[in-house]
Amino acid sequence: MHKNRRRGVSSVIAAVILLPVILGILAYAIYNLQTQYVTYSNMLSNQAYRALSNAESLDGTIIISGNTLELSIRNNGLSNSYLEYVMVRATLSTGATTRFLLNLTTSQFTPVAPITGINTTGTIQPGKGILIQPGSKEWIYITFEDTVTDATAGGLTFYGKYVSFHPPVKAMASAIASTFVMFTVPSLTDLGSRSDIEVLDSNETLAPASPSDPGSGMVEVGDSGLWCLVQEIDNASILGTLHYTVNAIGFSSGWTLVREGPAQYSMLVTSDKHTVADEDSLEIWNSTTQHVRINDLLSDYKGVRIIMYRYTGKIDLADDNGVTSNTNNPANVIGIRFYGYVNDSVIDLNGTAWKVYIYARSEPSECGGSTTTSYTPYLILGDFDNNGYTELLFITEDGFFSTWGGSETIVNEQGVVYYTSYRSPGDDKDIFGYYSYYDFDDQSQIPLTFVFKGYPIDSNKYAAVQVSIRYYFHDNAGGDEDELTDNRWILKVGLYDPVNKTLASYYQLRYQYLSRIEDTYPPSWDFRIDTIQLLIPQTGKTYYLALQFQDPYGEEPDSPYNDGDIMVGVEYLSMVFMERG
Repeated sequence: MHKNRRRGVSSVIAAVILLPVILGILAYAIYNLQTQYVTYSNMLSNQAYRALSNAESLDGTIIISGNTLELSIRNNGLSNSYLEYVMVRATLSTGATTRFLLNLTTSQFTPVAPITGINTTGTIQPGKGILIQPGSKEWIYITFEDTVTDATAGGLTFYGKYVSFHPPVKAMASAIASTFVMFTVPSLTDLGSRSDIEVLDSNETLAPASPSDPGSGMVEVGDSGLWCLVQEIDNASILGTLHYTVNAIGFSSGWTLVREGPAQYSMLVTSDKHTVADEDSLEIWNSTTQHVRINDLLSDYKGVRIIMYRYTGKIDLADDNGVTSNTNNPANVIGIRFYGYVNDSVIDLNGTAWKVYIYARSEPSECGGSTTTSYTPYLILGDFDNNGYTELLFITEDGFFSTWGGSETIVNEQGVVYYTSYRSPGDDKDIFGYYSYYDFDDQSQIPLTFVFKGYPIDSNKYAAVQVSIRYYFHDNAGGDEDELTDNRWILKVGLYDPVNKTLASYYQLRYQYLSRIEDTYPPSWDFRIDTIQLLIPQTGKTYYLALQFQDPYGEEPDSPYNDGDIMVGVEYLSMVFMERG
């Protein structure tokens, strides 16, 4: 793959490019300070830096004194910290608003109007920032041409820790931290039964996606068909092999917490009529009359997607590079794998599962005459990174990726040419020249919305809520923003108003922001933690935190652009409430 021609298919962020990445992220955050919310991100993928960041304990204070901003930061931790950048938004008595980024890695400050002076205490370590020793406090003084009437600020340490600067008043000093909000339930159907989580329009968005109850939320794109439920098998036996395009294997929600007894897995496997081989033998059945042979199913349908919960038994994953098995270590097979057709990937199973859902790529006439289905075929719960926490995985990728223009040769790990093709810009079809028949495009019709009803937010009591969300992202668009040219939102965090049934305030995570933390091919991604501050309007209402996600991209008529599929995994959200004075 010629990565120089696919600048969107970039490497995972490394230390050598850390500075421009941080500057870009901070500049993006400064821009959003003019709204009622702002996101801050830790872009560091190095595990040692993450550990140092998590160990830092820093408090920031902002004081407006006439035409001077006084920023202080205290180190409550046990080791040295370095304040590397500060971003500031200030409103002056003239009505003008200024935003700027202060680089503290150098002692040379050149004030630019309307700033007249910048002074700091403490020692500046070149390349690192202001040294803040354990138990000490340092100050930054910024003077302006006119009186400052309002200001906000945020900082970033050398190790990637975000620091909020709050007014030194009781109202903002008093914070009530909630517990983590996680998706720890046995299966997707159990999620709707949790008293602290409400899925809006769940009768439609989490419908079975069967011919008798297809639901809505996802819509057919072009003539690519829909994922429609053909079999639901309880207490199933599973035996045999299947060539796959995508598989996601994680420990089941309950088992990953206790880790006692045989390992239990959540599993999603996707294949299609082209990828499956004659020798594949995967069969799924139970003690009643239910019995499905996947090869037989693929003789009638373009593709198949299998979702299993609480699978126990053998898992062997074979490809051109060898075999990975869970026999000696249950965690060996944990992970999410794309583009199995490139390396002739096969899954071999021999075990049982509590529940199995089998979806086939169907024409609308085969799925109750509907051109929509629910989100159910696109969702699975499991611990896909083996850290003990369950992720809610939303995946519309079915296995194929665009290589973004020109003549392209794919070579497998053994150096064997796998195929050569010509690609049209923005088109994730025709991987093998005749592959448009198997192009499974999916697009959201309406967002899937989770409202966390167990955490009411009294707008008379609280002034703001700080939300942290841990997630990851991947897409199959090799050209990134050159291919998905419309910068549409994919994740949204906000305050839900149950009276008006709308989001009173929110922050959107858009594609161009997310695409910088993943590689399309070879596929890679990393967890990201964003911290978002939402101001709460004092209306007397009770609000609730809400999480929305969608796949906003589908094939556009007469256009090769904005045609792509995505994966989003959300592990948890946490909240800190700030009281009013």
